[in-house]
Amino acid sequence: MTDIEYSYAVLDILEQLQENIRKRDNLKREARKKQTEEAATMAMLFSLIIPATLLIIFVIIETTDLISVTTFGETLDNPYIVIVGILLLCSSFAVYSYLFVMHSWRQGWIKFGAKRVKKRVYQAMNDQKNEIGLELKNILESGLLMHSRIPDKFLSVRSVTFLIRTQENNPEMTLEKAINKLEQDIKNKDSAHVLLGEDEIPLIERERQNRYLNFLAEIFE
Repeated sequence: MTDIEYSYAVLDILEQLQENIRKRDNLKREARKKQTEEAATMAMLFSLIIPATLLIIFVIIETTDLISVTTFGETLDNPYIVIVGILLLCSSFAVYSYLFVMHSWRQGWIKFGAKRVKKRVYQAMNDQKNEIGLELKNILESGLLMHSRIPDKFLSVRSVTFLIRTQENNPEMTLEKAINKLEQDIKNKDSAHVLLGEDEIPLIERERQNRYLNFLAEIFE
């Protein structure tokens, strides 16, 4: 395998790694979305309890005459006014109950229900999580990355693409010389190629530190 072929092979595995990162990010977003949907369903069901209870009480009062209400005089004799009033009251309770439950969910006040929702969502996404996690493990344990001729700090799509272009523009240049040129360009600030911030950990090192099968854990803590 020539140096340029090797560089393309490394680029291919790094693109697979980037795709894996995208899959993880998408699964995290999907997990958060599913949790919110579950919470909204729970809030909706809870918000119907109070209005339903009020409606049942009203029906019991009207049908059994358990309570004689004369506070508003003849107003309560008008069934349409009574119905509209009850509907408005029930609607208000439903809306405020829903908003309260959703606010409590976001603030972390709901413990028991939240744990059940998170557990249900986590189990539903477990197979996808494991599949992506094992894919990441296989990528990072590939020979091209485990015994790379390219330093870890340059193991990114942008860096390797830069090395490939350098070799293509100079067919006689070896990979080692292309790496030295890149390092020199960065040191002299002649290259517009931005690699890392001062305290930033290289991509490949960050990925090696990842928990292969538990990258969703942060969402469910």
